[in-house]
Amino acid sequence: MHNLTDNIIKNAIKVRLGKIGYSFLVELLFYFYLIYRYLGFLAHLVKDIFATKVIPSIKEGKEVKLRQIQYGFEKDIQVDLSIIIAAYNAENYIKQCIYSILEQDIKYNYEILVINDCSTDSTRESLEEFSHHKNIKIFNWKKNQGVSSARNFGIINSAGRYLMFLDCDDLLYNNSIQKTIDQAINYDLDIVEFSYVRFQSEKTIDYNLTKSVTKPVMTNIYSEMLKFSTGYAWAKLYKRKLFENIRFPEGVEFEDEIIHKIVFRLCNQYMHLGCVGYLYRDAPGSITKSIENKNLVWDHLYMIQYCVNETKRLNLSIDNLFFRQLILESGLMMKNRSFYLNSPELLFIFSKLTNLLNECNKGFKLTVRERLILVCIKNRYVNAWKKIAF
Repeated sequence: MHNLTDNIIKNAIKVRLGKIGYSFLVELLFYFYLIYRYLGFLAHLVKDIFATKVIPSIKEGKEVKLRQIQYGFEKDIQVDLSIIIAAYNAENYIKQCIYSILEQDIKYNYEILVINDCSTDSTRESLEEFSHHKNIKIFNWKKNQGVSSARNFGIINSAGRYLMFLDCDDLLYNNSIQKTIDQAINYDLDIVEFSYVRFQSEKTIDYNLTKSVTKPVMTNIYSEMLKFSTGYAWAKLYKRKLFENIRFPEGVEFEDEIIHKIVFRLCNQYMHLGCVGYLYRDAPGSITKSIENKNLVWDHLYMIQYCVNETKRLNLSIDNLFFRQLILESGLMMKNRSFYLNSPELLFIFSKLTNLLNECNKGFKLTVRERLILVCIKNRYVNAWKKIAF
């Protein structure tokens, strides 16, 4: 059994090697990297075992206030597709975003729901251009509620057989709408996904990358879906019925965690088209600084708990793969989002994670690294955890 992050590490090594990235060399460097990490882990483990670990009495760094969630839909199916765009301070991008839809050759009936989440710039004025378009519905909110609230509003008020989520600064590309609906109808698919390419401005789009094509993949096996899918809400077409009893968590970051852990587990048939259909704009600014400034480690901790609670509410099984995903979130992802915390705060988070993981652990089969991550969390071995969580 492989760790869920091994392929990511190998791909990173391959990118660094460039044209000389032969498979045997990638594997060799990968194992050298493993040796380096495990030696570091053992060294810190010895120190942690003899260190005093007192869980501090502190409050969680961020209070999450849940709103009452409305499930179901307000409208019956009236069109083939509803495209939901949550817009906030998007004056520089929203027109290009919408035109990336309108300029496609679409033979199906569709609607675009734009939720202007109380923007403080001229987003509202930019949207006036589309106010009389027959396919576009614009909702101007007087209070900022966040991307999850906007998406949930779009879901509730959608009339499409299928749903798409499009971020307000991104672009759809390569006639992706027509292609995805064609395949969804032909094969009765619950989710159709396409690849994406990052860009900073229209002038920097690498069109050689956008032409990349691989063989389409279709599967009804959850673990196989995850091999080809990204965890983002966008760059996918969904059957609307998947969201009948699912909503994005409001008031926290990392809301897309529900896509793989909840939505995909309801998917009976999945296809990855093998072509690029989405252009993702890399916004300026430091991601690491944003994590620290917003104190987002608490959002991450909450999202782990939220996905467990939703799994129980929807009567989905807590199986081996789901538990391994929880360990990944409690290991590598938590480490990446808690780098600014000191040890006492991490000890407090470990106490929360221990209760959660004990609640879900049914003696599942795990890799050596996953078992060591569990040991570190349960025994509060903070420094050893930082070395083994990769």
